[in-house]
Order: sequence, then structure tokens, then C-alpha cells
Amino acid sequence: MVIDNVGVDSQGLSIEFVKQINMRLYEGLNDFESAGKFTKGRGEVFTSMIEWLDAHLTAAEPEIDRVTIAALAHMVVYFIHVFKDGNTRTSQLVQNYILLNSGYPPSCIPTDEFTTYQDLFVTIESMGSRDPRPFVRFIYRSLLYTMAKLEECVVKPEYVESVQSITSIQERRAAVM
Repeated sequence: MVIDNVGVDSQGLSIEFVKQINMRLYEGLNDFESAGKFTKGRGEVFTSMIEWLDAHLTAAEPEIDRVTIAALAHMVVYFIHVFKDGNTRTSQLVQNYILLNSGYPPSCIPTDEFTTYQDLFVTIESMGSRDPRPFVRFIYRSLLYTMAKLEECVVKPEYVESVQSITSIQERRAAVM
């Protein structure tokens, strides 16, 4: 798996870690020389955003919940588009790394929702302000979907129905644990 053994703190997020993810996506491919390297002119903004996200991830009393931080990290990698290729895949892996290290499963986007996922980026970009709320809500919904699918695989049917009635991710996580 790409996020295994990259030598980073399991709670933090760093520029080097994000570069490693992108580089490992392209190991062995023709254009490997550009893998894990920033395109010109975007590194400073990207670095400051990753440092801001890391500060919230590692804070003793974070002001932003980790699912929101994961969704914001996804948006940062996607919109700043700091790599020549693989920004979407890198953004998804960064998001899921944060979720996994926060005790959540990776967020899986249902196949029939992938167009909605792509349309969200177009809509957010066209708004100019890049308001993250629609995307954060989408990630919450996809995380609830993932948790429901996992529950179906491992839990008795009668228990699944009671857990699925819980709409809060934190409450659902506590009920399953």
C-alpha cells in the first residue's frame, strides 16, 4: 500500500509525506522523474496550507474535527495542484491517511456518486471562494456510506439497523467500537 512505511509520524502531516505519496504512485512509470516534485510557483502556498492542517491535526485540543481536516487536506492537494500528475489520487490518499490515523475507515465514494464528486470540484472552483462546506458534507456522507458498508460485512443484521439509524459519525463510531 502506498501509505505503508513512508517514515512519518502517524499523527502528523508533512510536505515530505505528501511528496512521498505522489512519488510512490508513479514508481516504475515513464514520467517518474517528475513524481513527488512540485511544479513551479505553487510550493509556498501548498507548504503553508499543509503546515496549517498539521497544526490542527497535532493540536492538544483541536478546533476542527479530524474528518473536516481530512476533507480540507483533500481539497488543498486537489486545488493547489502542486504536482505534474496524480493530484487527485494523492489528495484521496492524504485524506484517507488522516482518517485512518484518526480511527476512521477510509472514505469510499460510491460508484454512482463519483460524478457528484467531480462536479463538486467544478462547482467549488467556479464559485471563486472555494467554500469547503459542500465538499466537507460530501466526505461526511461518503464516510457514513463506508461505515454502513463495513457494518453490513461484520455485524449481525439486527444490530446494523440500529447503528444505521445513528446519523452522527462520532456516535456511530462509538457504537461500533
